[in-house]
Amino acid sequence: MSWNFTKMHGLGNDFIILDLRADGAEPAKGDIIAMSDRKTGIGCDQFITILPSRMAGSDCFMRIYNGADGAEVEACGNATRCVADILLRAGGKDGVRIQTQAGILVCERAEDGMVRVDMGPARLDWAQIPLSEPCDTLHLPIAGDPVGVSVGNPHCVFFQADDVTALDLAAIGPALETHALFPNK
Repeated sequence: MSWNFTKMHGLGNDFIILDLRADGAEPAKGDIIAMSDRKTGIGCDQFITILPSRMAGSDCFMRIYNGADGAEVEACGNATRCVADILLRAGGKDGVRIQTQAGILVCERAEDGMVRVDMGPARLDWAQIPLSEPCDTLHLPIAGDPVGVSVGNPHCVFFQADDVTALDLAAIGPALETHALFPNK
């Protein structure tokens, strides 16, 4: 099977975007992983599908998949901005409402031409992130004393006042993604 796609990026995250509002036939998980592969496919961080709206008051429903494993995630601000750009250009609108697994995200075109998305309030409660066990989310029991927060999907924030290059992000990122404290990765 073949699909027409758009390749976009937002602040360093890159995406394959399929606009499926006309037919809605989503690719299988194996196809998502194959197309997302940087060596043998198109390559991307996340694979995005734009589907018909499932809720009154939204312009579309957006699904977000991790390119590496095809797992669905709740929200991504950079992907939402890219999808909003597509919708804003096509519809000649000033704003759009995009439904995600995390709820409806409101987007608008800024004066400088960029796209803004309101991700809603940051959630700090351990169950809302979610974490696998109750703990103080302002001081996660992980080396480096990070903060746990969700803006539609789990994040782990390290505060580094002096030298940000002192953090080995290439090692920290994969270790956090599979850490037992983050059941949804």
